[in-house]
Amino acid sequence: MPEMGFVQSQSMKQQMKLSPQIILSANLMSLPSDALTKRIYEEVEKNPALEITRHATIEPSSIKMSQHYGSATRSDEYQSFLESVPVPEETLQTHLQSQLDLLKLDENEYRVGYQIIHNIDGHGYNVEDPETLLNVDDDFTLMEKMLYIVRRLDPPGTACKDLQQTLLEQSKIKLEEQFASESEEVVPPLVFVILSDYFSLIPKRPSTIYKILSKDGVDCTLAEIERVKEFIRTLHPYPSSSYSVTTNAINRYIEPEAIIKLQNAEEVGEASLIIDFLHGNLPEIEVSSLYEDLLKAPRAKTESEVQRKKFASEFVNKANIFIEALEQRKQALHKIITTLVYYQSEYFKKGPGHLHPLRMADIAEKCKVDESTVSRISNDKYVQCEWGLIELKSLFTGAIQTTKKHKLGTALSEIADSTYSIQKVDSREKATAIVSRDSVLYEIKNIIEKHERSGATKTLSDQKISDILARKGIKVARRTVSKYRGKLNIDSSYNR
Repeated sequence: MPEMGFVQSQSMKQQMKLSPQIILSANLMSLPSDALTKRIYEEVEKNPALEITRHATIEPSSIKMSQHYGSATRSDEYQSFLESVPVPEETLQTHLQSQLDLLKLDENEYRVGYQIIHNIDGHGYNVEDPETLLNVDDDFTLMEKMLYIVRRLDPPGTACKDLQQTLLEQSKIKLEEQFASESEEVVPPLVFVILSDYFSLIPKRPSTIYKILSKDGVDCTLAEIERVKEFIRTLHPYPSSSYSVTTNAINRYIEPEAIIKLQNAEEVGEASLIIDFLHGNLPEIEVSSLYEDLLKAPRAKTESEVQRKKFASEFVNKANIFIEALEQRKQALHKIITTLVYYQSEYFKKGPGHLHPLRMADIAEKCKVDESTVSRISNDKYVQCEWGLIELKSLFTGAIQTTKKHKLGTALSEIADSTYSIQKVDSREKATAIVSRDSVLYEIKNIIEKHERSGATKTLSDQKISDILARKGIKVARRTVSKYRGKLNIDSSYNR
């Protein structure tokens, strides 16, 4: 336990060494298009050395923008708009993710930590059993280690099953802090007994709890039980209460980063995918020529001229850093989306049920970027395709072993300006016997629907579905079928 605390301490020291350029670049990469548009206008308002050369195609709602953003005088309307823009809320997921990015973790640890964080609901609890997030070749000890780490990030006690578990975890964390600081007793030892074995008694009066515990032979006093009740009041039943959650994002208008189009085979000889990036929706900016001229002016003679030149230099430097960070985001977005479409081309051509197993680490390696960059680019960003608005992170899916070979298509990407063409050039047998969770979900749905269409009077049990999948070469346990069926919002055989 002390070792993990040491690792986090070291990582926090690393954070202090990060340059403003790196921090800015990471922040901009995390923003979806709508939030980035607001961020650009805010930066132009703060920095007089920046000018808007072309406004966003889709401007922030109900505001007609001024034509002179880089000048000394700005329109009252634009100022009013800026004052009305709410400060973007940090979500629980992004807050936890930013801390995870600072820890020294190997590829598998980071992957599992990321999955845990994005498996958290609006209360800070697990949406699904964390065990279902593991790949087939993962050891559950890896999940246990990452759950331990994530639960000790700020806020403490997230990624738990329910209220009981989060209160227990928060109590353990406070006890660890108490031991580490060698402070006086803060955590009453009796709290673990009550939370573990007498959780349902917590709302009752201390005297009632005391009677029941005494009857069961638990050595305690009424004063100790009152201390436990006071201590529990200091804990947070919903660890996420101070943060918004990513599920709230569906209430905003979502702008896709790109449109994935399927070109007809008749036009090009065979099916092809076209990626149109929607950078035209973002405002374009440049360094003000007025401030550049100030820097090129002859050597300053008076004190006021020196100060004016220094002032101009600082703002021009900040402007260049911001423009460079925007370009880095654009290049990373191009590269990662193009590579994602390359690997998941079958999904974009054929639809749900055709995702291949894919990890963020795979895309990071192919794009020669850090995995945290892939995470930032993928989170809360969408592409539009034939099947609707798709979140980038949904294109990453775990693998399930099979006993049969599966044909996988390969692809070739042709890059031209902001439009990319990805074409299938050959097909080969892949010996590695794996399919994606998405494919298994789709297969389960098809099995149930086909059975119901057949007019059979007896519904399929989860075990029967598992047996049918096994005959198709897909090894899935009955309880996994049950969980996947729940994801599909399909009732059990008893209720069907």
